[in-house]
Amino acid sequence: MALHVVVIGAGPGGYNAAIRAAQLGAEVTLIEKDKPGGICLNWGCIPTKTLLAGADLLRKAKQSAKYGLDIEGQVKADMKAMLSRKQKVVEDQIKGLYQLFDQHKIHYIQGYAKITGPKTLSVQGPEFPCQDIYWDRLIISTGSVTKKLKGFPFDGQKILNSDHALEIESLPESLIIVGGGVIGCEFASLFSALGSRVVLVEAMDRLLPIQGVDEDSSNILLREMKKQKIKCLLNTSVSSWQDQGSSLKVFLTPSSITEDQDQQSASTNYIQAEKVLLCLGRSSENSSLGLENIGLQTDDNGWVKVDDSLATNVSGVYAIGDLLGPDRMMLAHSAAFEGRLAAENSLKDSKKMDYSNVPNAIFTNPELASTGLSEKQALGLGYNVDTETALFRSLGKAHATGDIAGQAKIVFDPNSGKLLGGHLIGAHVTEYISELVLAINQNCTIKDIAETIHPHPTFSEILGEASLKAVHRLD
Repeated sequence: MALHVVVIGAGPGGYNAAIRAAQLGAEVTLIEKDKPGGICLNWGCIPTKTLLAGADLLRKAKQSAKYGLDIEGQVKADMKAMLSRKQKVVEDQIKGLYQLFDQHKIHYIQGYAKITGPKTLSVQGPEFPCQDIYWDRLIISTGSVTKKLKGFPFDGQKILNSDHALEIESLPESLIIVGGGVIGCEFASLFSALGSRVVLVEAMDRLLPIQGVDEDSSNILLREMKKQKIKCLLNTSVSSWQDQGSSLKVFLTPSSITEDQDQQSASTNYIQAEKVLLCLGRSSENSSLGLENIGLQTDDNGWVKVDDSLATNVSGVYAIGDLLGPDRMMLAHSAAFEGRLAAENSLKDSKKMDYSNVPNAIFTNPELASTGLSEKQALGLGYNVDTETALFRSLGKAHATGDIAGQAKIVFDPNSGKLLGGHLIGAHVTEYISELVLAINQNCTIKDIAETIHPHPTFSEILGEASLKAVHRLD
């Protein structure tokens, strides 16, 4: 008799876990309280990239003269039409997920799951009474929620979270974005390209102050955002706000997180804008799951604890995705990989999850992508470290398309030539970072990259350029 695997949460981690478990012969039930696809498909990755595609086209259209094109009339964003297209893309992807569930004979239930005891849970759906479900293996993938800021309650009108930002039918003339992480920077690129005046406030001393993002890349992004007239206030926090009717006055204070204070922000007591968008990361939310009914352990912030195989302290129970917190990679593609691994471990294997070479992909203008170790991380681990860079302005393709901003930086061991990490900022870098992911996974050297023929003219040549420079230095 097949084992019954129940997966709670149908985001990228959950639905990949369900599909893999079904492929391995398990009877699978997938429970989701809202829509399949989770945050990524419905309120994150796919909606934002759909809107960013429109914003990029608008940006190019406004630069049409540079490309020898004469566009008559005004080119501007139609937010309702963009939102309609975004929704269609999301709905088409959701239909594809339902087809996958049918194909793999996965029993999909929309409802709220609560663990009631060992091997049992209850599900309450919108159109059916509460029912009990028994499981042999349980995989929890319920994600996270938007982090709140005290004194700035979301109202969906003037004080927004990322979900609200994806439903704005009228483009704000001005926008304050609080938080210069991935979400904040992507929204800054989006709304600036669409025509809003954007001020980005970040408490740390650089944009994208996250592990794995090279400081050189952060500095280049800051420079390019300034060119796009995005005002960036670093080392700065927001303290309170006042409603001015047609706008909000937001008061600033020097950040308590960093020692250095940005001169521009330190001399500014307040800023005003039509709306405020809070992009402060994610928080755990599992209070209704009934984890206590089986004694499942979490840390002080509510993130679920797992070992390297993604197993919790409760036999037969695994956890994946954002539910594990920021100590692991809170990324859709990482969650998808975790989901497949957790399914395999729950049924037949004992594989370990390795986070040392998970790629980052950040869809600002220009894009950022990275994998492996940064120079600082490599030094901290005791490696002999060297780096080499190549500028996008050296590429014929970059000049042909008008996308000359950015660089590639490769981190390597000068003694062995071992490739340790790669950090790219420039056009379409998210599309070819996987070359370095594969290279690091296969223990390639910098010479291996240099001796790989890259097609011309392409943006991927930047990897060949950087590695050739490094090899010639080592000859």
